Amino acid sequence: MLKQDPATKLSIEYLNCLERKLAISYDQSGQPLFVPNRVTHESFRELRGSLNEVLNGSSRGRALEATREFGESKCQTVGFGLVKDFDSFVKLGLLYGDRTVLWDLICGRLLIHYELTADQQIAVGQAACNLLLLRPIVEAGGVVILPDPSVWCEFAKLVKEELSDQNNKSPATYGSPDPEDNFNADKTRSTILKESLDRGCLPLSVTLTWLPTDDTPSMPEKVVTKIHGDGTNLLDIRQRLTPSVLDYVIGQLRSNS
Repeated sequence: MLKQDPATKLSIEYLNCLERKLAISYDQSGQPLFVPNRVTHESFRELRGSLNEVLNGSSRGRALEATREFGESKCQTVGFGLVKDFDSFVKLGLLYGDRTVLWDLICGRLLIHYELTADQQIAVGQAACNLLLLRPIVEAGGVVILPDPSVWCEFAKLVKEELSDQNNKSPATYGSPDPEDNFNADKTRSTILKESLDRGCLPLSVTLTWLPTDDTPSMPEKVVTKIHGDGTNLLDIRQRLTPSVLDYVIGQLRSNS
């Protein structure tokens, strides 16, 4: 069992907030249950406040530092955003890494409105139940839940703000422009990047496009991977790939890092 470092402790506090504020109960098989009529609008507002305290309190810096240190000697995968099959999403991360990092989605995106519609409440409940199913893995240190980088990283915040004005792109794409885009076409964005590089900043996101050749396993016409994090130790793939293609990509990255 992995030791409970500050990132794990913060993640457990996060899960405890979800459980308390959303009145989560469990069935006989241990499945978390969310019942919307048990929770008031005030409860959702209290949940956002409590999660904000957990994610942005004094323990945040220690949690981020612990995650950076973990990535220096072990492989971490990262996931964020809404996915259709959360279970497979997390299992894939655990299969190819020693730890999976999940950026906060509930506090930073699902709870942004003062009063939630019925559908928005259900979305929060479903996301919470998905995370609570991971509690044993979180307690063992295999999954951690951390604040979105745009909250604590000034460079990520700047790029997110710029992208929010570019064709309604999702903020989740910050730091990793589409390969088809001319990233330097926008004067403001290119200026931000140049100033950051002049200050000695290093890129924390690199986009690679893989094309099939005679030496590669059978693969799609184009595979796009995005590598994030200090030392580019977080791999983001948003396509369904066969195990042989995924092994090839990871093998190439490791051999050329």
